[in-house]
Amino acid sequence: DLRNAACIVGVDESDEIGVLPGKSMLSLHLEAITNAVRDAGLKPSDVDGIFTAGQHSPALLGEALGVTPRYIDGTSVGGTSFIIMVEHAVAALHHGLCNVAVISHGESGRSGVGVTRSRDTALSGQYEIPYGYGAAPTQFALITTRHMHEYGTTLEQWAQVAVSTR
Repeated sequence: DLRNAACIVGVDESDEIGVLPGKSMLSLHLEAITNAVRDAGLKPSDVDGIFTAGQHSPALLGEALGVTPRYIDGTSVGGTSFIIMVEHAVAALHHGLCNVAVISHGESGRSGVGVTRSRDTALSGQYEIPYGYGAAPTQFALITTRHMHEYGTTLEQWAQVAVSTR
């Protein structure tokens, strides 16, 4: 039973939000982590568990923070990666694999930092994204619409899925 095994004590963002084409993904990660750790009343050197998904590895974030984490997790499963990271962090904290875990996301989608550059040479970047298909809203809308057509699922039934996952 992992209830009451861990709690979130610090949350924050990078120093700036919005259109930031001059900021790197690494800068966004480091600023957000530093700010969240400060919000928790801790120092970056207290961090011994790093969780992230995407183009930067958690080991690289540890190196950039100047810490050697006892536990890292770079599980990437798409848009739900950071929800899964919370579960993984709770499990790692519960089992004593780390004492202070941070979960970081270092993208600025409006700026194209961490998002479009990696997709430019992918098949989806060539054949889907230019036509407006590729982000979660379009992918899930297509699947949802097809499911509604095939099985008669209503919007109210889909709403219950959203409610139950929260």
